[in-house]
Amino acid sequence: MTTDYAGEWIYKGTVTPRFDQWTQFPFASNDGNSIIRITGLGANPEKIISYGHLRVVYDVGNLNHSPWRRFYFSETPQIINLYTPEEVLINPTVIRHFQVKKTLKRAWRRIGTVQDEAWAVSLEGLAQTNLPADVLSALDGSPARVINAGGSGNIVIVLTATEENTNG
Repeated sequence: MTTDYAGEWIYKGTVTPRFDQWTQFPFASNDGNSIIRITGLGANPEKIISYGHLRVVYDVGNLNHSPWRRFYFSETPQIINLYTPEEVLINPTVIRHFQVKKTLKRAWRRIGTVQDEAWAVSLEGLAQTNLPADVLSALDGSPARVINAGGSGNIVIVLTATEENTNG
């Protein structure tokens, strides 16, 4: 567990995403917190021609996984709000597993066989927060990213207009 400007983070593991195949992080959780931190590891960002998808998998009612969120490799930790359904929030026994996969950026898909730089991501979940209530309310259930701006201690909130979703 690590502590920083946002609060206490619980380590969920480190994995190397594969193309078009969901890879599960080794540590699951049963907390309902939807704020996670993802950090890129072990690659030259200039040689990466892919991006990642992150989702949560659980088994509650008719739900089996969350909408995925697209993210781009970054060695700077990115904070992402993954929507947590109410069925999961009210049932603390639901186990959540986190999964990631990677996809070629659109321009590279047309070229054919290409070599993408291998990269890994580390995932942590926010256990207790130090974020102010107005920041949390801006994140609550909205498609958003919070980025620590260059380690300056400033927090940048990026709210997006739409939520990305897929069934696969």
